[in-house]
This record gives sequence, C-alpha cells and structure tokens, in this order.
Amino acid sequence: MPILEITGLRKTYPTRLGGNRVEALKNVSFTAEPGEYIAIMGESGSGKTTLLNCISTIDTVSAGDILLDGESIAA
Repeated sequence: MPILEITGLRKTYPTRLGGNRVEALKNVSFTAEPGEYIAIMGESGSGKTTLLNCISTIDTVSAGDILLDGESIAA
C-alpha cells in the first residue's frame, strides 16, 4: 500500500489583475511506497514548490486528492 498517493492534482492561482488564471499544477499523479525516494525536478516556475506546499498543507489544492497512509489530507 502506498504511503503517499496523489491523483489528478491541480492548482490554479488568479493573476494580479484578476483576469486569467495561472495553472501551476495540471493533473499531477504519482505514488510513493514506504522506503522509496522521490526527486522533484524541473525548471524554474514549473510547480515544484507549489506541489510540496500542497502536500504539506501549506496551500490548498484546486482539484484532485492527496492521500497520506490511505487517508485524505483534506480532512
């Protein structure tokens, strides 16, 4: 059983002027098994920090689910 399971994660932010929305994460899905190492890599502005902020509940997700040890962290 995965210790961390992320499915269909999406995070959008409004722009400063309130027009278009910025999609920082789009349909991110992966699992992490106990004892497994995962590296988060990408260019500047690709959503690495946003992903980690959502996993750690610093930020809320726009869509999708994050399960930690089988329990949704949204609760």
